[in-house]
Amino acid sequence: NLLRQRAIGASLAELARSSCLMACFRSTLKVVHPSSTTRRFDKELLAMDVDIIMTGLKVAQEEQLKITAKLVNDDRKEPMRILRRSNPVLSSPRGSPAFDHTTNSTDNDSSTNNKHIPPPEEKNQPFGLSDLKQNNRINGNDSSEEDHDTLDPNYQRGTLRYIQNMEASQTSLYKFSSCLPQIIRSIHARAITFAAFALSQEELGQVFSSNNTRGVAGYVLDCVEECIAVAAIGMKEGFDHLTELDVAKAVQITSNIACLQSALPRLYGTLMRGMCHVGILRADQLEETFRYADQTLKGADKKCDSEVGAMYALVYEICRNKIDNLINFSLQNFNWVAKSARKLPNAYCESLIEYMKFAFTSLSSMDDGSRAGLHFSCCGHIAERLVILLSGRSPTAKKLNINDEDSQFQQQLQNANSKAMMDDNNNLDEDILPPMCRIDAFGLKNLSIDVAQFETFANSTGVPQLGECFNELKGLVNAMLDKDLPLLLQPENEIARRRKYPYLNLEKVYNIL
Repeated sequence: NLLRQRAIGASLAELARSSCLMACFRSTLKVVHPSSTTRRFDKELLAMDVDIIMTGLKVAQEEQLKITAKLVNDDRKEPMRILRRSNPVLSSPRGSPAFDHTTNSTDNDSSTNNKHIPPPEEKNQPFGLSDLKQNNRINGNDSSEEDHDTLDPNYQRGTLRYIQNMEASQTSLYKFSSCLPQIIRSIHARAITFAAFALSQEELGQVFSSNNTRGVAGYVLDCVEECIAVAAIGMKEGFDHLTELDVAKAVQITSNIACLQSALPRLYGTLMRGMCHVGILRADQLEETFRYADQTLKGADKKCDSEVGAMYALVYEICRNKIDNLINFSLQNFNWVAKSARKLPNAYCESLIEYMKFAFTSLSSMDDGSRAGLHFSCCGHIAERLVILLSGRSPTAKKLNINDEDSQFQQQLQNANSKAMMDDNNNLDEDILPPMCRIDAFGLKNLSIDVAQFETFANSTGVPQLGECFNELKGLVNAMLDKDLPLLLQPENEIARRRKYPYLNLEKVYNIL
């Protein structure tokens, strides 16, 4: 009764210690007092604790969420550096090359036996974390020593920029930050504690649910799956407000969850070997337990994948909000009626490119597919905003009047006008700048320089076909600057118009005119 009362609000470690203490007490009582009447009431007492395993499972989840939140809050959200000195080996299974240096690697028998032995774990980066390293990148491209000695005098050998870039290229980084190894070790330690707790309960005579035919191992695997799920959620929600996150921190959180997902197979393998060693897995339940382990591994992997997808959307939202703020701030009172053509891009164009350089550099810890996807999302959003700004329905535009003598082309423009007004009312947001009211030929010429600068930057990132995000904007601006546009807009020249400007939309041309 005393243990049951103190179990309320107890930690998982306290539950495990009290359970082991009770198991030792009963074993001692059997030896000292074989005929003691105390054991007659064991079944009745254990029946009162029929939900003790589920209580321990709930406590494990709550503790894992708390420790994850604490580690994430204390983390700097920067990738860990790889020390030049290799980490000490934590364990080398007998029979592996790391254990027996006298083994001949060319021996067929030994190689056949060793292929099923996992590589030794490293002390500070267990479960395969030591293999999750970033590629050295500078400005999004693979770096090498030859890249630093350019014709630019600021980057020639011996200059400060050259030394800084060389140090950056020689600094190797992991994909994860310092909190992830601690989170994974906490999951591993919590699984061991829960296994000891459940095993001692079984020794006390606790009868588990008839639905769980896997015994103690099934509950341990459930605990691991739930701890992984709450750890992924804790890493994703380790901030109070969205404004606290920038692109670099959000990307690092995404990479941490992805690295946790990559470490799951090795973590599960270690736990299954440990449960085999201590005798938790019964011989008659071995095959079914391993199938259930695969099932829980897939469940944990799916939950991590869901959180990675949510963080990916959050990274894009942060980039999109920053891009919208830059466009709104730079173009709120911008005068598109220019009296002369510029030789350089406008200031808003340079500020957007500088932000994208910073944002894309922060994506180095992500996989190639996700990184390329964010490149396309950001460039596509900028192109879409500029297209709406240029060709959206202006609130001051007058409605086109048509009489019976108007041509078929004017009727098409009227239909396009009505459809464009409906689309603009649906697409425009209160926080988005309204379309420009006036623009002249010089303004269009300056905009074409901006588009060319965007394309040049997109092609310099190394992401294939990224510059195609600006094809619609480029075609629209070039068409408006084309002296043959009046002829191309005639109905009989539709094929020629589509061949020269495949992305040109008559609705948007009408809005500009």
